[in-house]
Amino acid sequence: DGSTWFLNSPEQNLPMILADNGFDVWVVNGRGTKFSRKHTSLDTSDEQYWAWSWDELVTDEMPAIFDFVSKNSGGQRINYVGHSLGTLVALASLADGKWTKDHVDQ
Repeated sequence: DGSTWFLNSPEQNLPMILADNGFDVWVVNGRGTKFSRKHTSLDTSDEQYWAWSWDELVTDEMPAIFDFVSKNSGGQRINYVGHSLGTLVALASLADGKWTKDHVDQ
């Protein structure tokens, strides 16, 4: 989950450093984390809630995140920093052509 970005002191964690330097910072809590338990129709005790793989993160979730950030930041250019699974998902999504300049609705 996104809280791992805040383990260091504010002077030593990247989101705070970027925000202090004027960047609009968005921290994502992906599927399956303790912060992503408010599905619109499924409860975490429902087996269907957990019926997904990292492929859906690539094809559905990452493009939805980019679209959300783009629409809520006035269509500004997005610079992405990932860690671990976040890096894999972003690279696979970009390689799949899900988020390129030609796909941006501005």
